[in-house]
Amino acid sequence: MARFRAIEQAAAPAQPLLVYLRPTDIDAAIRRVHRDREPVWVAWNLESVVKMPWAHSRNLDGRAAVVAMYRACDALVCKMLAGSAPHSVTIDDPQQDRDAALQWIRAAVRP
Repeated sequence: MARFRAIEQAAAPAQPLLVYLRPTDIDAAIRRVHRDREPVWVAWNLESVVKMPWAHSRNLDGRAAVVAMYRACDALVCKMLAGSAPHSVTIDDPQQDRDAALQWIRAAVRP
């Protein structure tokens, strides 16, 4: 967390906006992405996550490893962004209404 805060402070003069497009159902999001991507990419994604020490230390394999990793990442990102409200926007399930998500982002960018 300290490293995140240091990066956030260093970037503050540029007034960046971090947009987190957050799926609320990570399992369904992984299924959707794996369905829509090429089999070579899906195989790479599964293999990459399974090879991570994080997954190995938890005895995770296959799609379950990918889902667990993204759930852990989501929890960490939400925790980090909790103290960054003025500089970040979280949009839950933007795939449900892409136009509304884009409007929300544009509104957050405008002063």
